[in-house]
Amino acid sequence: MEKTAILMSILLVCLFFYTPIAQCDPVIIVGAGQLDQKYTPGQTHNVRKKNGSIDNRENDLEELARDYVFFRNQILKHSRAGNSKKAAKAREDFQQINRWLSAYNDADVHFMIKVAEGR
Repeated sequence: MEKTAILMSILLVCLFFYTPIAQCDPVIIVGAGQLDQKYTPGQTHNVRKKNGSIDNRENDLEELARDYVFFRNQILKHSRAGNSKKAAKAREDFQQINRWLSAYNDADVHFMIKVAEGR
């Protein structure tokens, strides 16, 4: 019984110190309107919304900005190709992304869209 307790303690200590470095990366909490000052490529950013809340998903604003760029490009692609049904579907998705983006500070949204576009 005593040996089991000692072995379990050793195992827990080993597991505690074995945490991979990738899991130790800090999450950067960014206040509304401050993303351009605090953005670091490759880091996890949780950006506050206009109401002060933070989305449950990490990098939510970055993912939404990528979706914004993707669906905007899909609208253009399908419109140019004359495929009105696909363009309409892409437009619906684009409008939903815009509704979700409206919860964030405009400056943060514009900055993250520029990042998503690679500018």
